[in-house]
Amino acid sequence: MDVFYKWLGPKKSKGIRIAVMDMWKGFLASTKAHAPQAAVLFDKFHVMRHFGQTLDKVRRSEYRRLSGKDKAFVKGQRYNLLSRWENLTLDGRRSLKKLLAANKRLQTHL
Repeated sequence: MDVFYKWLGPKKSKGIRIAVMDMWKGFLASTKAHAPQAAVLFDKFHVMRHFGQTLDKVRRSEYRRLSGKDKAFVKGQRYNLLSRWENLTLDGRRSLKKLLAANKRLQTHL
């Protein structure tokens, strides 16, 4: 990215208002160094990937924390947690409501 900004020049770099990028630290650092005025917008794919990974971590830790019958609330709920409410079936909505009502930790991380 430094090579790109050098090619672009300082005058044009100062004119950048929005920089869209993935979440690689090198892109962010270079943009902040050469175009600090630019607002940074991370691409949806990488944001959602990080969100999904975090959700899986919380879901797994909750599953390990629970015992016996309570594990049923968490097991097999990944799809319901990641789906939009409108796209869930009636059973999926019921299951998600039950999961979130029984597990406040999952609810607060969302």
